[in-house]
Amino acid sequence: MKMSELAKFGKLLNTQLGDPEFTGIAYDSRKVTKGDLFISLVGRNFDGHEFIKDAISKGAVGAVVSKPVDAKIPLLLVEDTRTSMASISAHFYGHPSEKLNIIGVTGTNGKSTVTFIINSILKTLGHKTGMLGTIYYDIAGKIIKGERTTPESADIQRFMREVVDRGGDFFVMEVSSASVCEKRILEIKFSDAIFTNLSHEHLEYHGTFENYKKAKLEFFKLAARQNAKAVVNIDDPHSKDFMRTFLESGGERLVTYGIETPKEEYDFPHFTAKNLKLSVAGSTFSIRWNGNSIPVHTKLIGKHNIYNILAAFAAVYTYGFSPLEIVDAIEKIDSIPGRLERIEKNGVNIFIDYAHTPEALKQVSKTLKGLTEGRLIVVFGAGGDREKEKRPLMGAVASRYADFIILTSDNPRSEDPESIIKDIEKGISGENYTIEIAREKAIKKAYEISKPGDTILIAGKGHEEYQEIDGKKLHFSDREVVLSL
Repeated sequence: MKMSELAKFGKLLNTQLGDPEFTGIAYDSRKVTKGDLFISLVGRNFDGHEFIKDAISKGAVGAVVSKPVDAKIPLLLVEDTRTSMASISAHFYGHPSEKLNIIGVTGTNGKSTVTFIINSILKTLGHKTGMLGTIYYDIAGKIIKGERTTPESADIQRFMREVVDRGGDFFVMEVSSASVCEKRILEIKFSDAIFTNLSHEHLEYHGTFENYKKAKLEFFKLAARQNAKAVVNIDDPHSKDFMRTFLESGGERLVTYGIETPKEEYDFPHFTAKNLKLSVAGSTFSIRWNGNSIPVHTKLIGKHNIYNILAAFAAVYTYGFSPLEIVDAIEKIDSIPGRLERIEKNGVNIFIDYAHTPEALKQVSKTLKGLTEGRLIVVFGAGGDREKEKRPLMGAVASRYADFIILTSDNPRSEDPESIIKDIEKGISGENYTIEIAREKAIKKAYEISKPGDTILIAGKGHEEYQEIDGKKLHFSDREVVLSL
């Protein structure tokens, strides 16, 4: 694509240097390849304009800037490089979202699981799909480790283009609050917007809970304007705000799901679960809607996963798929990486889970406590450089449900692990806990003190295969440690 084709997005500068053709888009100077258009993003701790010379040295033929710079390549001057990156990327890749059914999932907890379930259902039903999530990215069968929940707009557009080119028709993605604020989801035409639940999270980024919630609601406003379908968990106390925002923004196609709230309160299609039977090996229940009922036997554990299955079923069913085929696909899912992933060792059930918020820790701890014959031993910590307010809350949750707690390191990042643990201790009542900062030793200690019939919950990192310590990412996997016991 020629630089001149970008004139509609801003003001072209240095046109005397020619009209080069760019063959790719890059926003990280370290990843620029020959022929790229470099987009100078501005973040909290960096300014991409400072790296334009580096980008040129690696072969960038043009750059998008939000302020004049001294550079010997053609430039496109725009008001905001993030907004422009979304528009330029969509244009460069041929607006692929218009050729796909884009299902976006937002909420505090459950996004990864719902995204994974929907993608698994669609693949089992014979569709080529794309998936962007915390666990990994699946680009029409090509698995890529995800660097963030929702990647930058240029990456999303490129991934969607690849799915289209490979004959795909669905694209399922987590929509984080940060991605909304940083305009990564602009120029994406959504078919569905799913809301799972809302609790305190990412306040280190948003400042207040209201700002966090507002970002989530902005996604629903966008979906409404695009005539997307909204799928809302009506059991969540914030659900009415999401429903109201969607409808007031022009949305018409609203679907709800839940277990506790009676359908009679709403006139929308509603999916619910009845006859719940939970065990350490899975769950059985019936999905009911519009006078229909279908039994489900799943290996996924806990009531929160029944909510996740309901969300996925409701979203996929409304595309006209057979409910029997959808349930059959759900029942084929053995586990979800790092989400109550079960490993049995000598009569001890060990669960690895990503729970790193008070509400998520509550869900999994409460679930396992109710299914455990012996003691529930919980191993967890909290992330560094993230909101400190949730640390004592997590301590209080663990104190309520665990018979014994081992406090350890999570991703301390630039913080002192001992300081993080002291914050967690403020919420713990009683003395049924110990501290072992080295995470591998903490996991081994939990197993050493366990007995047949006990359950060990290792929370916080889930599928992650690293620890962030003093600015470095070091290889570490809870799963690998457990398998080595």
